[in-house]
Amino acid sequence: MNLQQLKQIVRIADYLNTEEKEKEFYIHSPFRSEKTPSFKINPIKNTWYDFGAGFWGTILDLVMKLENKDTKQAVKKLRELAGDTTSSNNNFFSFPQQKVLIPFPFISVRIYLILIILLSQKGVKGFSPYKQYKSKRYASDFVIACYN
Repeated sequence: MNLQQLKQIVRIADYLNTEEKEKEFYIHSPFRSEKTPSFKINPIKNTWYDFGAGFWGTILDLVMKLENKDTKQAVKKLRELAGDTTSSNNNFFSFPQQKVLIPFPFISVRIYLILIILLSQKGVKGFSPYKQYKSKRYASDFVIACYN
């Protein structure tokens, strides 16, 4: 069971032993004693926000803060709460595989820069990106000489 599945299975209201409602609701903060409830729970997103302290997060963040645990210990606690008996550390942070898409403008800029470097190194007659830069940015002849 991966971390995303654990965050969906273990509900914040169940962890705090409160009655879960359909919409956002407020309870007394588990971090301190208070008269007015200032701890908001969003059961749809399974997130929380403590208005008194300014803390917010998921069930993992809540377990880490309340029980003063690091991430690995908090995930182990969530697995216990979820009833997961396969607590293997091999897939500790296993996320679904996603394709990484490189935006098209980034690719075109890289190709343009590679062409400029190749053409300036080959000594193509009449091609000098620095002269073009000078004409646009008013660079001094000394700066152009340094880079040619």
